[in-house]
Amino acid sequence: MHCPKCVNISLKVAKVSKRNIQLDRCPSCKGLWFDKGELTGILGQRADKDFNIPKYAAYIQKAKCPKCAEAMYEFCYPNTLILVDACIKCSGIWLDELEWKQIGEQRTPSNQMTCPKCSKQQQKSTTCNQCGIIIDKFIEAEQTANVFDNEAATANTISSEESFNNANFRKAQRSSNVFKQLEFVRNELVDIPEINQKPTGGIGRFTSRVGYAMSLGLKEKELFIFGLLQWAAIALAYLLWVQMLGWIPEEVWRSAANSDSGSVADIVLLAWGVLCIGVAAYPIGILTGCMGAAHFLHRQGRPSTVAKCLQLVLPHSWPLWIFHWVDGYITAKQILERLPRKDDDRSPADKALSEALYYAWKIGVAGVLPSILTGNSLVRSGKNSVFFVKDNFMEVAKLRAGYSALCWIVGIASYIGTILLFSSVDIVPDGDDIYSRVYTIYMWVAMPILIALSIVMLLLRPIYVVAICDLYSDYLEKQGKEISMPEDLPKPVSAFIVFLAVCIIVAAVFLFRDQMGISAMLSTPYSQE
Repeated sequence: MHCPKCVNISLKVAKVSKRNIQLDRCPSCKGLWFDKGELTGILGQRADKDFNIPKYAAYIQKAKCPKCAEAMYEFCYPNTLILVDACIKCSGIWLDELEWKQIGEQRTPSNQMTCPKCSKQQQKSTTCNQCGIIIDKFIEAEQTANVFDNEAATANTISSEESFNNANFRKAQRSSNVFKQLEFVRNELVDIPEINQKPTGGIGRFTSRVGYAMSLGLKEKELFIFGLLQWAAIALAYLLWVQMLGWIPEEVWRSAANSDSGSVADIVLLAWGVLCIGVAAYPIGILTGCMGAAHFLHRQGRPSTVAKCLQLVLPHSWPLWIFHWVDGYITAKQILERLPRKDDDRSPADKALSEALYYAWKIGVAGVLPSILTGNSLVRSGKNSVFFVKDNFMEVAKLRAGYSALCWIVGIASYIGTILLFSSVDIVPDGDDIYSRVYTIYMWVAMPILIALSIVMLLLRPIYVVAICDLYSDYLEKQGKEISMPEDLPKPVSAFIVFLAVCIIVAAVFLFRDQMGISAMLSTPYSQE
């Protein structure tokens, strides 16, 4: 039998001395394979009594059952927050290192339950007597996607047996769970009392780790090469996005200024923005992962090169790309939320809530990158990040606050630079209408923005990424887990092919916008009240 995580590594027989039970163990990742009933024997309780793969379980595309080679599914083990991989055919369970102990510690007596939201231990019930949630509905909402409504509605009408045999459904369900589980990261952190109080002294805490990060950068100069390439990717994405502004006729801009309603042009601009973010997210994800890989290699006393970092990171292309695509969209959306709006009816409380949710998201996903690099899926990394942040909340919060504060300083400097640029350069000549110069204005704005971005991507971001990975390394060591970066993983061909497909779509829109009817949609005026 082979390890479902390491693929080509054969499992070895391991004995659990307490119960004299022989298990199959991976010598590389230290994971354990439990045949049906073996977990029960080890834990000394009826741990498998309520074992059942739920409807919302996430299909794992690459993981195969070591025993029967069937597809495996990922979900939280009953009455715990431990993500496990299980085979629907033989009911075998795959647990990562030490997870069998964590299941034993977290499981509650048969007549007890722990609320999945507020963690209150109480008598089994359909509702929580403390926070009032309906348990089953809450779990399903946490695990089931809300971004693919049609697929989710279809899933409710399909029987469990049919759904597991339907490849298209499994793929849709897997994608859905990824996005919903990422939302879980933010929602979990929002409930932490300290989240409403941004820690003071953030810059000081941030700079306390500069010494290590800078010394690593001087030794492993590829860190700044990765930062430079990230800057180039973002610059390209911005320039791509700006191009569509030049395709919108002047009369459409005029109608938008005098209208409170929407236009089909809004939808086209949104879709174009998401595509541009996706194009940038692939190299950004890979290059950010390379920064983290350089740290882990250094931590292990191994030499770090550009080629070695890419070799370790590229097999994780899918989770890195999806995560940075989602994160990029959330970041861009929040930036737009901060801009002044015409007839903005949001209260100060609404704006504060928006910032709090964004702040919770950024803190909550701090551990996603290092978790992915150490061999975990995106969904599992989201869960790991929650545990990591909760155990190191103030440390992570201060580090993030310092990074954000420095980014704000650079951003304000960029804003001032933009004002000075507009006051010294005749971007809109006298007599010309601003609506005929929207594209030109955004192109000039790119100059101070890209200068500020270069400071962030070349200096601040490498330091922050290395610091987070360093903190995550300490977190793993405290838990007694070995820091390892899996090698000899499957090549990321599928992710690259999809990335090329996205690039082709962008190129097609750019070159054949008239033939595709996009120019006509962008020429649709806004309706007037």
